[in-house]
Amino acid sequence: MYNQNKLLRLLQLISVLQASPAKTMKSIAKLIGSTERTVYRYLDLLKAVGFNVEKDTNHKVYIDNGGLDIKQMFTADEIKLIQESILVVAKSSPLKDSIIQKLSLNNEAALAGKNLLKVHLSNLVEKINLAIQDKKVIVLKKYYSANSQKISDRQVEPIKLTDNYTSLVAFEISSESIKYFNLERITDVQIKNQGITNESKHKDVNPDVFGFGEKEKSYKLVMKMSLRAWLFLKDEYPMTVSYTKKDKKSGQYILKTTVYSLIPAKRFAKGLPGEIEFL
Repeated sequence: MYNQNKLLRLLQLISVLQASPAKTMKSIAKLIGSTERTVYRYLDLLKAVGFNVEKDTNHKVYIDNGGLDIKQMFTADEIKLIQESILVVAKSSPLKDSIIQKLSLNNEAALAGKNLLKVHLSNLVEKINLAIQDKKVIVLKKYYSANSQKISDRQVEPIKLTDNYTSLVAFEISSESIKYFNLERITDVQIKNQGITNESKHKDVNPDVFGFGEKEKSYKLVMKMSLRAWLFLKDEYPMTVSYTKKDKKSGQYILKTTVYSLIPAKRFAKGLPGEIEFL
């Protein structure tokens, strides 16, 4: 069991470090439920087996995979064993489904991994729809925020699900604002025996590509980036895809859109130094 837990944390660490932006040692330790001292040991182990572990100009850590395919590191039998181990020791982990999904891509266990993720998301959608129908407050358990890089419970009044069922539009009680929450970052949904009290503030807003709702002030954002940065961006913020085009002369990718906050773009760029230019 000890070795299985160690394997799980290593896989969690790989997943965390490959997801942009780069992260501090403190935030990495919190995300994988470990200590900074242990994270340092794991980083040494990853380096020893060939992972390119890097630090940006702010001393934040990330993995430069250079297009590395998970299938090049493990055989199909090894992937199957890892998946079974995760299911045994990580039933409550917020990263379980995403790890299984990534391990399952293009191998013989793909169907099982995708079905696990679909079941999880379907359960979330069912609970959210019930709360919307009954006008109840819900708690998004262990929600992982890409902006703050923190995992916390968020108490909200649900308004609606986006058309593609990737995000929840909700009124966050603590900040008294409309926010968009990515379903894949929600560990679970708890419906409280508490009715909504802020319905007059539930405005039907259109989010920008980073999920920020409409505000009085907006910004024209033009962002030029490398292929690597673009791959990270579209994975983290899928709504950027339709606003991004490849520049034929330079071979780089240019995002042109209107946003209601520059914070997510700036934070994302810090994790990829030298690969993003704001025009």
